[in-house]
Amino acid sequence: MFRVTSLANMPEQQLNRWIKRIALLLFVVFIAFVAFYIFDRYNPIAPTPMVDRQIVAAEAAVQAKPEDIAARGALADLYISDKRYTDAVAQYDAIIATGKGEELARIGRARAYEALANTPAAITDWQRVVEIASAGEMAAIDPKLALAYYKLGTLSMGASDTKAAVDYLQKSLAISKTDADTLYALGNAYVATGENDGAIESYKRATAFVPVGWAEPYEGLAKAYTAKGDTALATWATAMASIANGDTATAEAQLKTLLGGTADLDASMGLGLAAETRGEGEQAIPYYQHVLDKDPSNEAAMLAMARVRPVAPEASPAASQEGQN
Repeated sequence: MFRVTSLANMPEQQLNRWIKRIALLLFVVFIAFVAFYIFDRYNPIAPTPMVDRQIVAAEAAVQAKPEDIAARGALADLYISDKRYTDAVAQYDAIIATGKGEELARIGRARAYEALANTPAAITDWQRVVEIASAGEMAAIDPKLALAYYKLGTLSMGASDTKAAVDYLQKSLAISKTDADTLYALGNAYVATGENDGAIESYKRATAFVPVGWAEPYEGLAKAYTAKGDTALATWATAMASIANGDTATAEAQLKTLLGGTADLDASMGLGLAAETRGEGEQAIPYYQHVLDKDPSNEAAMLAMARVRPVAPEASPAASQEGQN
């Protein structure tokens, strides 16, 4: 049986020894805590990134079942996410060699080749995607075929083959008629071939789908209108690009010079949009109304007016009854 000695009854010399031991223990614990804090604060153990863990798991899956093309495809896609493009190409090569899943593997490998700046190899893969997808029953609405044509168009532009670019991009639009990126790329291709009317139509369609926050189509319009000698609409397009870039003050100054001229309605729409961009919807109403007065069927103005005009609250049944009494 243990006997507990009261500290009050402990001899002074023994008590002093216990006090020193306890103080030493507390000091050691304090030093250990400080050391741990400093190490944890300035030398944190970095957690393994999620993509690294996924890659390790995917590599293990491929090693376990080399013939599993789905596992190889997943690993190749992860390599692309990790910017390991050469490793991705090797996995896509292995898939294509099996003769299975070729279309998706070609798409993936083309993306990797583009990242590696191997344009000829990327074009070859995208052309093969076109061959495969064109033979499908859903070719007329196949987004993979539209993507392949779009990529071939942009790669052809990069290779200065503008006529081929126009052809590919037109084919892409035939499938995906409302794709603003394709419309913008086609506008660029038309400008490069000197077809300014086609460029203007494409750029305008692109801005119809993305009217705010995207300056490039308006900048393209400014170039096309300048090439045609239409300074008023070139000024309008430049102002719209300024709005997209957040410079509404410069844009408004330019647009107001166009009111009453050949670009009057375009300028009014631009001024209304500038006011909306500043969060002043009520200030936009007169500009949109001016457009509707001149062109009652203008869809853009009607949509804009619906955005900014306050809707009157419906009267409650009780209020209606009171009014009748």
